[in-house]
Amino acid sequence: MNVVSHDRAAAIRRAAWHMRVYGFEILDLDWESGEYSLDLVAHDPDVDMDMLIVVHVQVPDSGDLSQDIARISAERIAQLRAAPSAWMSERLARYSMVRADVIGFTVDESAEPNLRHMPGSGLR
Repeated sequence: MNVVSHDRAAAIRRAAWHMRVYGFEILDLDWESGEYSLDLVAHDPDVDMDMLIVVHVQVPDSGDLSQDIARISAERIAQLRAAPSAWMSERLARYSMVRADVIGFTVDESAEPNLRHMPGSGLR
């Protein structure tokens, strides 16, 4: 059994590891406050200190990542748009720009998870 496909927390941790490897600073993992939640909150100090990056982690469902991403509900997209303001308010942080990424996992024939990071694809 593939841990990432069956354990959302493991998927979020693996996505955070991926982000760190590529130089992102993780500011929060699995953040929740009231009606809002964010899987990952980060920023890339090498690109723009004034950009907050929120990440939706998509765990395997159908086996087809593009179909799984297409099924992200309108409610979740709306929540991804509103949650960064709530996060900044709670953390007393200020960012002038927010980017929403999706990190998705697929599982191939070997049952090994493959990670795909899609910057800026979470607010469509």
